[in-house]
Amino acid sequence: MRLIPFPDEKRPLVFGHRGCPSLAPENTLASFKKAHDLGTPGVELDIHLCATGELVVIHDHSTGRVGDADLQVEDSTLAALKAVDIGSKFSPEFRNERIPLLSELFDLLGDSVYYDIEIKTNERRSSGVLEGKLLSLIKAYHLERKVCVSSFNPLPLKAFKAICPDIPTAIIYCRDPDVPFLLRHGEGRWIAGCDFLKPDSTLAGQFRMGARKAVNGRRSIVWTVDSVEDAKALVARGVEGVITNRPQDILPPLR
Repeated sequence: MRLIPFPDEKRPLVFGHRGCPSLAPENTLASFKKAHDLGTPGVELDIHLCATGELVVIHDHSTGRVGDADLQVEDSTLAALKAVDIGSKFSPEFRNERIPLLSELFDLLGDSVYYDIEIKTNERRSSGVLEGKLLSLIKAYHLERKVCVSSFNPLPLKAFKAICPDIPTAIIYCRDPDVPFLLRHGEGRWIAGCDFLKPDSTLAGQFRMGARKAVNGRRSIVWTVDSVEDAKALVARGVEGVITNRPQDILPPLR
């Protein structure tokens, strides 16, 4: 039986995409705090396993786009990654903002929000290390009811589901050329055995009107939705929730 994401939370679900990146540098503690302070009930974030074995929160596989140095995340130690300033490019106001550990985010927000944790890995075969560390952290903070796990890559989702069948998982997909052709319409759900879908908002035409179900009966959370009109239309089509860069705009009309 497929799990429902956050069954006890008010619908539609609303997630700040990497926190609140329209007001603070993405995937930083400042960004997540901003989302929380705005009353956003959920946050979406990306995790990598760095070279010294910690789970760090950053979107790209390198730090160059957001930071003042260009390091490969998976090949770098935590100390090296923590030396990178990832705030100044956004605004001098956020100078010296650092890449957070997942544990630091959990320390900051605890169970006051729900989390969509996206696993970032290019591995073609999961070692199980990242998934095991993620589950250990979730359990250490007693967040089993406050977390879902997602990825473009179906293999870590399959590995995570094998060790934790009770936390909902979702396959992410879009038509971007960087996504393998055979995975651009959610086909990874068959490999991952996931509970729900996370399509790009441009694929919303797949959704049935009036039912909170998407392709093949799976529920859906859609990204990235920054227009109030688009958000309302998607909710009317039956999506379970939306992920947005602008919770300050999207949240009030949906709540």
